[in-house]
Amino acid sequence: MGDAVLELYVRRYLLSRGVKKGAQLQKLALEFVSAKAQAQMIKDNMHLLTEKEHDVWRWGRNSRGGNVPKNTDPVSYRFSTGLETLIGYIYFSEDMERLEELINILIENKKNKVEELK
Repeated sequence: MGDAVLELYVRRYLLSRGVKKGAQLQKLALEFVSAKAQAQMIKDNMHLLTEKEHDVWRWGRNSRGGNVPKNTDPVSYRFSTGLETLIGYIYFSEDMERLEELINILIENKKNKVEELK
């Protein structure tokens, strides 16, 4: 669920920034939601997590589900799985204020890259 929530927020952000073409929206969204991008986002912002959030992220990172996709490495895949788990956890906890705060921080740190690609 966390991957869907993150993608929804990312696409809403991109649309609010004037991205209107479907192909461009897809390309730019991948800058946020690919396993490598998510892994980097969590690495850059790990210090902002509460102890409980860090535990949830670690639990998701260490889960043994699924195969690693061809287009990423195992470490990035596990870090991104942890982030998706954390976002899903916060979403189902119904703490929308924290969810938006965290996702906005993650997006903010990636927006310069998006501006370069636009």
